[in-house]
Amino acid sequence: MLLARWLKNISNRISGRRQRVNGLSRSSASGRSLISSWSEAGTIGTTGLRRHSAQFNTAIECLEDRSLLSGTGTLAFATAASSVSENAGSTTVAVTLTGSGTLAGAVVIAVTQSGTAISGGTDYSIPSVQVVFDTGTDISGAGATRFVNINLTNDVLVEGSESFQLAMTNGNLAVTNGSDSVTIDMGHNTHEKTINDDDSVQVVFNSGSSSVSEGTALHNVPVGLVFQTSGTGTPELAKAVTVSVARTGGSATDGTDHSTIGTQSFTFPIGATASTTNNASFTVENDQFVEGNEDVVLGLTLTSDDSGGQASLGTTNSHTTTITDNDGVAIAYTTAT
Repeated sequence: MLLARWLKNISNRISGRRQRVNGLSRSSASGRSLISSWSEAGTIGTTGLRRHSAQFNTAIECLEDRSLLSGTGTLAFATAASSVSENAGSTTVAVTLTGSGTLAGAVVIAVTQSGTAISGGTDYSIPSVQVVFDTGTDISGAGATRFVNINLTNDVLVEGSESFQLAMTNGNLAVTNGSDSVTIDMGHNTHEKTINDDDSVQVVFNSGSSSVSEGTALHNVPVGLVFQTSGTGTPELAKAVTVSVARTGGSATDGTDHSTIGTQSFTFPIGATASTTNNASFTVENDQFVEGNEDVVLGLTLTSDDSGGQASLGTTNSHTTTITDNDGVAIAYTTAT
């Protein structure tokens, strides 16, 4: 009677819960040892043992059959998109396997990469593109989650936000045990990771004022770059920035006291650093008017930013040049009395 109850309990556990293989194997060994000890001790009769032996052996064979352990599930990225600052150090992307049962073998999916961000350590790196769900993983209920680990490169390049896409395809899926049935959710088989640039640049006049004497052949007003970066290395532009300079005011007459300034445009190219300058320029007329000092006010405009918003005008975006008059007059009596 005791043996029958025990065998019935084993059968229920096999059909209802599909115990893990290792635990089930230990149970089968314990069961055989128990019957052997009962037989030697005479605690059950020979007839009873024979009557239940066929049922017991069938149960043990089922317990040791790995094919009873199988999982049916679907692979997907947990979210479609996410973002991270490039100075975060690292980030992850979650991959889920949900369904029913327990995996009889390992499930391996290799993710592919594409996008404007460059892998291999330039913008990011992925130590392993393989996501592994090990043998024995329970994928029922909420399922199981594994992660793609991503290392971020904290550069000092003004490049704007960049992104890359991870994708799962059937060609990169390996199901190592035929008892498992695993597919990819093709509606959730990609993930877009955006790396937000933490570096920026300001375009400024190198100084807010200057002076020049009448008759100067050419007067230059330098325009430069001021970087705000984290990380190590020499800050530089990874995307071009274009600015323009135009006269915005002043007491000097444009085209009379100095050459016509108009709108002067120039580009800071890829690779430009804090030592890169462009000059707005004009010549000063050497007239013969005694008029006193006059001035010219120039203003900056950011006309094109390929970095997608990482460039801006700095506070020194206006420059005043004073033109010093080199003419004078002496007042004297023409006759003596």
